[in-house]
Amino acid sequence: MEIHVNEKAMLVEFWLTGAEGKDAALLDSLKPEFARWKAKKYLPVVYKSGTEDLYELTSALLTSNRDRAARRAAERLREPAAAPRPSVAEQLRRRPERPEKSPGKRRDDVSL
Repeated sequence: MEIHVNEKAMLVEFWLTGAEGKDAALLDSLKPEFARWKAKKYLPVVYKSGTEDLYELTSALLTSNRDRAARRAAERLREPAAAPRPSVAEQLRRRPERPEKSPGKRRDDVSL
C-alpha cells in the first residue's frame, strides 16, 4: 500500500494492490485512518488495482473519444450556419417606438 498526501488539493490517496483491495480486514483497519484525515478536512480516496490490461483499456478510451469528437465536428459542418445575432444598435433601431403616454392623473395627484 502507498499513501500520498496532496496538500494543495487536501486529498489523501490510498493506493492498494489487487490483493490488498480484496482484504476486508485491511479495509476495516483503514477506517480510523480515514476518520483522522476527514477531521483535518482532507478527503481520503482509495484506489484499488484492477485486473484488466491498462494499455488496452486506455487505448480503447482514447480511440472512442477521438471518434466521437470527429463525428461531432462533422455534424457541425453539416448544420446550416446560424444567422449572426444583431448588434445592440441594430436591436434598438428595430424596436418599435413607444406610444406617448396619454394625459391623465399622475400618481402624485391623489385626491381624497
